[in-house]
Formats: sequence, structure tokens, C-alpha cells
Amino acid sequence: MSRSFHGIVYEASAGEFAPVTLRSVTIQISAIDTSAVISFKQIFAPALDPAPPLAQSYYVFPLPPRSNVCKFKISGLDGRSVTAVVMELNQGHALHSDTRAPFFVENAFVVSLGKTNIAQTLEVELTYVCELDTEENETRIEVPAYIGSTYLTQGDSSSASPGTLGSPRVHILTRIQMATKRSLRVYSVNHASDTTLLPSPGDGQAIVKYTSTTFMENNFALVIQTSAPNDTSRCFAERRLDDPHSVAMHLTFVPQFLSETRQSQEYIFIIDRSGSMTGSRILQARNTLNMLLHALPLEDTTFNVFSFGSTCHSIFSHSFPRTEKTLQSAVQQVGSMNADLGGTSMYGALSNILPSRNFNVPTSIFLLTDGGPTDNTAEAIIDLVSNAVSQSTLIALLRVFTLGIECSSPKMEETCRGIARAGRGECAMVTNASSIMGEFGRLFHIGRTFVLRNVTIDWGLPHDAGLHGAIFQQVPNPVPDLYPGRTALIACALIRYHDFVIPDYVIVKGQKDGLGDFVEYKVPVTEIQWLDWIRFPLLHNTAARRIIADKERDAEPQGGISDTHRDAVVQLAQQHQLVTRFTRFAPVETFEKPPSPSPPLKKSRPSGKYRHNFRLSSVTPLFSSRRNPLPSNQSSISSPPFMTQIDSGASLTPGPHNISVTSASPVITQRPTAVRDRAGQGSQVSPATPMQRDAPLASSSSPVRAMGTTVTAAPSDPDPHMVISYDPAHTAPTDLVPVDNTPSSPIDADAQRLIQLRSADGSWGLSPQFTQIVGQHPFDSNNNSLLDERLWWTALAITYLRTRLRDQPNYLQLFVPDSMKFGHRIAAASGDDFDEILRLANATLNRSAPDSSALAIVSVAKDEDEDGMAESKESDLERPSSTLSRRKLVLHACAFISLIIPFILLLIASLSSSILKDVPIFVVKIDCQGSKAKEFHFGLWGVCVEGLSKVPFIGNKLNGSCSVTHTFYSIPSGLFKAVGHPELSGIMPHRLMKVLILHPIAVALAYPTIYVPLIITRTKRRAVLYLLLVILTTVVSSIAFAADVAVVIVARNRTNAVQSGGVTVHVGNAVWIMFSAVLMYWWSVILITLALYRAHRTD
Repeated sequence: MSRSFHGIVYEASAGEFAPVTLRSVTIQISAIDTSAVISFKQIFAPALDPAPPLAQSYYVFPLPPRSNVCKFKISGLDGRSVTAVVMELNQGHALHSDTRAPFFVENAFVVSLGKTNIAQTLEVELTYVCELDTEENETRIEVPAYIGSTYLTQGDSSSASPGTLGSPRVHILTRIQMATKRSLRVYSVNHASDTTLLPSPGDGQAIVKYTSTTFMENNFALVIQTSAPNDTSRCFAERRLDDPHSVAMHLTFVPQFLSETRQSQEYIFIIDRSGSMTGSRILQARNTLNMLLHALPLEDTTFNVFSFGSTCHSIFSHSFPRTEKTLQSAVQQVGSMNADLGGTSMYGALSNILPSRNFNVPTSIFLLTDGGPTDNTAEAIIDLVSNAVSQSTLIALLRVFTLGIECSSPKMEETCRGIARAGRGECAMVTNASSIMGEFGRLFHIGRTFVLRNVTIDWGLPHDAGLHGAIFQQVPNPVPDLYPGRTALIACALIRYHDFVIPDYVIVKGQKDGLGDFVEYKVPVTEIQWLDWIRFPLLHNTAARRIIADKERDAEPQGGISDTHRDAVVQLAQQHQLVTRFTRFAPVETFEKPPSPSPPLKKSRPSGKYRHNFRLSSVTPLFSSRRNPLPSNQSSISSPPFMTQIDSGASLTPGPHNISVTSASPVITQRPTAVRDRAGQGSQVSPATPMQRDAPLASSSSPVRAMGTTVTAAPSDPDPHMVISYDPAHTAPTDLVPVDNTPSSPIDADAQRLIQLRSADGSWGLSPQFTQIVGQHPFDSNNNSLLDERLWWTALAITYLRTRLRDQPNYLQLFVPDSMKFGHRIAAASGDDFDEILRLANATLNRSAPDSSALAIVSVAKDEDEDGMAESKESDLERPSSTLSRRKLVLHACAFISLIIPFILLLIASLSSSILKDVPIFVVKIDCQGSKAKEFHFGLWGVCVEGLSKVPFIGNKLNGSCSVTHTFYSIPSGLFKAVGHPELSGIMPHRLMKVLILHPIAVALAYPTIYVPLIITRTKRRAVLYLLLVILTTVVSSIAFAADVAVVIVARNRTNAVQSGGVTVHVGNAVWIMFSAVLMYWWSVILITLALYRAHRTD
């Protein structure tokens, strides 16, 4: 019976294998962004009887997903240690067969240890690099349980239950480095009780410690939550400890800025209605197109829909602007389309459609088809599109996008891709009709926005660095075009320059659509400061792996890789311990003491030297899914093994160590940098990409460099046979990767219906269909201050879509931003806070959801604190609907103050003399001698006298120092006679004084205006009435103020006419008070008018 094992296993009897018990394990993890290097040291207990003294043994390490082994060493083999070294495939005399036993898992790193004495303590050190799982703002580190789990063999001294073991068995120490200015929250999923978070050593860093007295039964998982999502751009830089001049940089660039929608564009949709589109294909195409029509930009957009088979049809004679009327007409006609137009006359259809476009604006054409053309060749169609694109101007670019549905032959698929290439667009292929909606939405999102072309990356290297010996390698090179959406560019650079200073920013440059000025985008750089943690250059390894993959990928279309590129690949692979098409792991033995019964060392060898056995095995290249494996007939070639000797202090870990070499037969050599001709001869050339080697290239008798060491082969006995079998089932890393790895799911039917209810302006209104989808959530006009009720329905729809379309980011990007813009514009014009309305809608839908998992709450807060973790502002979501936002309270308070102040001023001016003696309209001063009164204060209600005690008046009597309060009063006849100036009795303009009755009228009109800002419920009609009331109050107040000024002018002119000496007329306080009130009222009128005009224009 076959059985899967891990760790060290040995052959207990013929065909029967048993594991060696693990005593303890120490694991160190260094995580940088979305990659990690995991290094562990396992100590295995001696196997006791009935184990044989010498048994065929293996070390087995099942490879975790997306991982690569970079270092291996086993010690304690009767004084021997074995280290894995990367060597070139042609080094050595033979390629041994894959000796994995039948119980080994398919994807594993296996070392055949030969005949081994397992009754001793064995130590294994292994390092591997892996890519971490990510989603949104979470990154997950997972250590497989088999690294820290054990088998308890019969007779083992540790055969007691692992839970009873007192000393620690598993130690895990993790250091995490994320981008700076990010707050971290780290927690263990299944080992929380034994996990400790140590003090953070720096910004964006965390250290986690795990210690357990029991072995691992489950995977050790850490979740890292960051305050910024993983779809943000970032860059990391790493300087090697052993080579400070070498810097590796890793850039993740997410082109979120490309989501900006074009201001003016024409959209043309072409749907294949041939007979092969029948059934689910045409149904999905109709539903998708109806959704995309609702996603057309709100302004400056024209569109048309064509369909073709044997003939071509259009819903409009030419492209029409997007309005509510044209949108509904298009949706109705698209809904009636069927696959009933016969063949696939694609050439004829495009011949009619391409000339019909608007040549004054950019045009995006979207072609959906499921088959090849029946009226012309694919080459003719591609030429037709290419000619049309070449004739488009800079201001009216033409782009063509294609979606192929279940293309039955490679020729059909190549036709779709060729049309997209010629049309400067994108092509997507779907294998089933259910995927049409997701892929068509992605293409449409790209077609609405810009494409960044001619992209370059400035890594901070001086422009003249190449003249001073700088070595620079970048992948990808050239940088591909960047499209919008949830896709990130992964770029790496290896820089070797003695004066290189890691920059603060990496600058990405490009042209929108490849035209116009270059735009720059700065990405901050985070420098890794703790490389001494594991002493493994993770970013160097990652960059080298991508550079190698890029070179191999470029060589595939050319039928093979050149010797120049091969040498560069081998150089990088040996330096960074990578298994490739041309390199593989080989075991290197080191004897720390003379083994028994090994033959004694030769006297000719200097003391302090150690012997090394080499055995080279057949391995599958690192990217085996894309490469041809080595032919099986190259295995089991009989040849003597090799023996080498190294200095006593040499290390076989990566580093610049040198090992002296003696001759051997056959000889292990390093390939010279040569280009072979057909006759097999070669000539020395320099690599095309500058790669300075640490030593001159080796000839057939030159030393071989492996992991920074130089090795020489010598003959030795063939036993033990030690082989490393490594089959990492990986594909080459790609340069453009999805930010969110969550697979797309079909779009919810209710979400589709809700999208089709959206108005042309991006808003939603209340309807029976809306209520059926979203639910009964009525707008409470008594407890919500919304100028337009559509804000509430729009907020509910946005929240609903964010929940139902969370696995369809392209569609979210198509619909939500335009509706958000509508909400923010309308809310800003009315003083509302749309973010607050979204929170209330979130809370409302959450409370009404029958199942908490049925409706996820999507945070819409923009003012979240920097932590942004799970403990975010739940109180905001639970806020009652009657609560006003802080911004709204401030706006209402300002409106109340701006209206109550002029009202108070207006009221004071209306209560002038004789009610308020010190608030006259005008003042008459008499300075002549003998005068008993100095000042006469004339107001709206009477006259007051200062300096006059009792004077006999005819008619009215003075009430103290003022006359009796009365409207339309007249000056007492004896008033000016008493002071010796009877000629002043006629200065009062009695008819004009009657106009002053407008003062109390203005006060009466102004009184209601101070309460309007305090009223919570307002509609647009009430807002207009409110504006009219304020305008009327302002006009009446202005007329009253003008009357005050006229009274003062008339009184002054009449006084000057009688030429009374020592008599002057002055403007009273009431006039200045009225002036201030009128000024504030006109200012309020202007602000309110602008706000309503903005709301009207937005609507």
C-alpha cells in the first residue's frame, strides 16, 4: 500500500517505508508585501530498533502552492552534511533517473540520502520562497502543518502523546514588512492562544512569535490586515548584506487613475446574430448589452447598436446622444433581438459600420461574435480595421474591442485577436455563455477610459550610470500597456552600482492612449532594513526569477534560447539558487570527520581539507508547465561519481566563498559564453544584457561556480547514490496580475434588474420594481433633511449594488461612480452630506436583512481613521436616521445666524425714535446761544429732544423728553419757536415720512425667514418659495432704507434753504443699521440663488 510521507523516511524492510520522528522545529518567516521567505530547521530523533543500521533514506518536502525551494542542508549523517547546490544541466558526467519512491507526493522536493545510519540525530535546514494569498486589505501567511508535525515510531523514547511533552517543540518567529504609512493588525486564525505580537520595530512592520509544546496538527496561519487595500501602488527596495552595491526593487503599480471616464466619446456595439448565436448566447448577449447601455457615461456620449448576420441592421440611422428617450428605445430594441440573421457576414458589416462613425470624437467599437467570417478572409477583415484605425485622428481615436464566444477553432480565435490588435483594443475569449457578462463588462470598462501606453519606469538610477559600470536589468522590458480595472503591473529591477542611492519614489511615466505629453505617477519606496533576519535576499530572488522567466518566454516564439541568453539565465540561477530549464539542484557532501569505514584521506592532500561527493539527478525545469522536460533516455548513464575537496572554513550557503579545485575525470565545467554554429564550433561573445560575472568565464578546465563557490571534481566510489528530485509545478510569473484573485461569479439577477431601473442622470427613483428588489425602506420626510428624495433611493441602490456586485469589480466601476457623482452634486447643492446618507442606507439595509450573511455591509466612510480595521466605526452605521451630520448642522447653523442677524438689525431700525431715543433717522443740532435744546432726534414714531425741560406745545405733549408715539406724526408747532428758530418748522417731509411704514412691513416679512433653516423637512418647491420670501424681504427692506436716506436728504436741503445759523442735520443710527441689514440680506439672496441654480443645473 502506498502512503504519503514528509520529513525523513527510510526503508524499514523490502518495499516498506517508515518515517523518522521529529523532535523539534524552528521556523523563521520574513514576509514582504505579498511574498515571503520561510526558513526552518528540523531536528529528528534517532530511530531505534528494529530499524536497520543502514537504510535507504529520503527527505521529502511537499511543496506548498506557488513556492520554490532555494536552500537545503542536512547534517548529522555520520559526520557528513549534504547541501543542495544549483548547477548547470551539462555539468557532470551523468544525469541520474528520478528515484522517488511510489509514496512520494506528486509535487515535492525530494533528496535521496542513500544508505544512511538513522540511529542518530539528524538536522535539516530548508528555505523556500512563496507567494502569499491576498484579498482586499488582507494578506495571509500559511505554514503547512507537516513542517511541524511528527510521527511516533514504535520503541521511540518519545512515544508518549505529544501533548504531554514538556519542552517546546515548535518555535515560529515571523517578521512582516508592508508599505510604510500603513497600520497593521496581525492575528492568528487557529493558534491565537500561543501567538504573541511583539513590539513593532518600525512603520509598517510587525513581529509575531509562536511557541508550543505540542506539534502542529493544523496549518499555522497569520492574517495581516492593513489600513490601505492591496490595490494600491507600492514599491520595496532591498540591498544585499554581502554585496552593498547590489539593490533589488519590486514595484506593484495599480493604474487606478485610468478609471477616469473620457469626457466625450462615441460607443458602437456590434452583436453577432447569426444562427450559431442561438440559445443562451444571444440571451446573455442581450442582457449584457442592456446593462452596458445603462452604464454609458452621462454626458457628451453618443451611441448606436448594430447587429449582423447575412445582413446588417442598426437601431438608429446614426449615433444619437444618450438621453432617457434614446436609452429606453435602445433597450427595447435590443431586448427583441434573436439569432435569426443567417450567416456571419462580418466583413460586410464592418464595411458599413466603420465609415458611419463620428470622425470628430473618439470612438470605441465593441464586437461580440462566436464564429469566423463567411464572406471574406480573416486577413481582409483585419486589414479593413487596420486601415480605419490608421485614418483616425489624434482627437478622434478609433479603438476596436472583440469578445469571442466559444470559438471552435484556433483560426476563429486568432481572427478575434487580430481584429483587436489592429483596432488598438483588447480581446477577450469566453468558453461558455455565462462568462459573457463579466468579460464584456471588463472590455467596456477599458473602452470607456484611457490606456497608458509607452510606459517607462524611472528607478532612480542616474542617466550616466552606464558610463560608470552600472549593471541594470528590468522585467518586464518593455513595459506593457496598462489598462484600467483591478489589474496590477508587477515590475522588478536588479541594479548593481557603487554609488546607487535608493530613491524615495519610483516614477512611472506614460502617455494616455500613447498621445500627448507624458504623465508621471510617483510610487513611494519602502526600504527593507532587516535583511539580517534570515540573511536571504528575497527581493533579489524574486527579481531574478522573473528576469529568467522573461528571457525564457521571449525565446519560445523563436524556437529556442540563444547561448547568450542561456548563459545569462545560468548566471542568475546559480547566483540566486533557482531551478530553471538549464539548472538543477545537485547534492554536495561535506565530511566533518573521517567516516567509517571510509578509506583514509590521501597523504598528498593538505590537512584541514574535506571531501565532497556529488550526485546529479534529472530534474524538471522550474517552469515545467511551459517547457519540455528532459528526455527520459538521458537517465541512468553509468559513470563514476565525483569527489571534491574544499577549504575547512568554506561555507556552502550563498555567498562569495571560493573553493580550490583539483582535476577530475570526467570534468564538471561551466558553459563558456559562446554562440554555437551548425558545426558545433563556438566563439566567445559578451552577453546581450550586461551581466558582469564575479570571475572570468571558465574553460573546460576552469573552476565551476555554484552558489558563489568554486568546485572541482575528483573521482570517488559510487556509493552512496545521492539524488535530488525537484519538480516544482509552476508556470512563469506574469507581469500583469489581478489585484483581487477572487473568481468572478455570475451577476445577480436582481442586480441586473436594479441597474436597468437607473435613470439617464445616474439616479434611482421610487417604483414598485425598486421596492420589490431593494425592499420597503420609505423616505422619512419628517426625520431626514434631503432637498431631493432621489438621494435616498440612489443611496439605497448604490449600497445594494456594492453588496451584490462585490465579485464583479468592473461592473461596480461602471455604475457606482456616476451615481456617486450625482449624489454628491445634488447633496452639495442642498447642504446635505451624501456620505452620511450612504451610511444611513447601509444601516437601514443591514437592519432589514433577514440573514446577516445575505447582505454584506460595505463601508462608504471616507473619513475612516488610519487603522481602517475590523473595529471601524460601527457607531456611524448604527446612527438613527433623524441624526444630522456634523457638516449639515454647521450649514444650518450658519444659515440661521446669517438670517437672524439682519432680522434683529431690521427690528431695531424699525423701533427708532420715539420708542428707542438713540436710534433716530436724522438729528437736528442747534448750537446758537440761548437755546434751551441742543438736539432733536426724529424717528419713525416721533421726536425726542435733548436739553429742553418743559416747553408749552400746541397739540402734542412731550412724554418726558420725547413726543407721544404715533405713526405719521407731525412736528409740534411750538417746538422750534421755543428754541428761537420757528423757520425750522417746515423741514419735516410729511409725505415722505409715510413711506417709512415699510419698516414694520419688512420686519413682518423677515420674521418667517429665520425659522426656515431650522426646519428639517424641505423640498425643492419649498426651497424656491423660501428664496422668493427672502427676496421679497430684501426688496422691501431696500425700499425702506432708500426712504430713510431720502428723508435725511430732504431735511438737510430744507434746513440749508432757510439759512438758519448754527443749525445742522446729521444721519441717524437707524439709517446705518438699515444699511447693514440690507447688505446682509442681499448677500443671502445671492448665496441661496447660486445654490439652487447649481442644484437645477445638476438635475
